[in-house]
Amino acid sequence: MIKIILMFNSKLGQSSFETITLYGWVFLVVTLILAVFYNSGYLNINSYYEATCDFNDDIVCDDFTFRSNDEIRVYLQNELPIDINVISYKFYDDLPCVIVDPAVLPAVFESFKSYYLTFNNCDFSSIDGSAVSKFHVKFNLTYHAVGSSNAYTHNITADIFTQIE
Repeated sequence: MIKIILMFNSKLGQSSFETITLYGWVFLVVTLILAVFYNSGYLNINSYYEATCDFNDDIVCDDFTFRSNDEIRVYLQNELPIDINVISYKFYDDLPCVIVDPAVLPAVFESFKSYYLTFNNCDFSSIDGSAVSKFHVKFNLTYHAVGSSNAYTHNITADIFTQIE
């Protein structure tokens, strides 16, 4: 009787060991498949977002591009009923860029007209992203109305989310 119980227990051990081994192989294969998908960019949710440039209703972002030659172009339209003096531009993500156009600040943006802002020498490696994912930067524009003092400045913060072309 004791011999039968020992044999029965040893077969249960072998069966549980085979089950654990099977689950181990399945876990290994699933982990490898997920690693391949992650490295290829299929699991990166940022690559599926639509490119957006989100300013407010006063200054509208009509178009924008991030180019691989370290250039950013933003096409803005002044929707205010007054002309404005743009005092400064700033990227919040410490993106070092040089303003090319307009070269002189303050720049006057006339009412209901569109303007290109061009930035060169931007180091895209300093912001979060990769070749597959899209980049997210925050952009700040400071302005005041033409003829008013600098004491009445306004700030607009925009989110720009895109992939480098």
